[in-house]
Amino acid sequence: MQLVGRFSQLASTHVGEILFADRTGTPLDRALTRLVRHGYLRRVGRRSTDSAGSGGYVYELGKLGWAELGTPEGYRRKYGISNHALKVADIYVEFVRAHRAGHVELIHWEIEKPYGDARADLVVYLGQDGKRLDYCLEVDLGTERPHIIRRKLTAYWRAFTASGDLPYVAFIVPDQYRKYEIGRVIRGLPDDQQGLFSVHLFKEAVVELIEP
Repeated sequence: MQLVGRFSQLASTHVGEILFADRTGTPLDRALTRLVRHGYLRRVGRRSTDSAGSGGYVYELGKLGWAELGTPEGYRRKYGISNHALKVADIYVEFVRAHRAGHVELIHWEIEKPYGDARADLVVYLGQDGKRLDYCLEVDLGTERPHIIRRKLTAYWRAFTASGDLPYVAFIVPDQYRKYEIGRVIRGLPDDQQGLFSVHLFKEAVVELIEP
């Protein structure tokens, strides 16, 4: 429940990869079914896939789940699948896999961590060969116009200059066109600001971010 609550929505595949990676699918199915039956979780629908057919069920907190976790704003039911929340979870799962494979140490992570006026979708604090690799991750679905992206970059830069301590900011995007589009906005910044930011494709992001 805590995991679903932090991401707002998770697919069964996410839960399985994070919590049941060393088991068969049966314990996962039983656990999710039991939590739904008792009102701690609710099914939103099935996640679509790139191939024919449907993906796994998508879950969010039910009324009892909200009450159990003591969320102050009360129960908020969504009426659709949040592709953005699921993509954020996809990226987190890739870091979990890299951690298990010994490529990097996943020290800590947070969802929607604020930095001044900026708010990162996912922040990861990583260790590798005695060094730290920390990132603010912006998971982009290609829906925001360039002036909105520029506003985000400005907010992060202000947070960096105010604190002097901010993880690198990585935009994770769906395709080459979007990578070029955001890259062009970054290249429009003053030279001393550009090094704070990078852009990566979904399928390559985690490998590129943790490579020595």
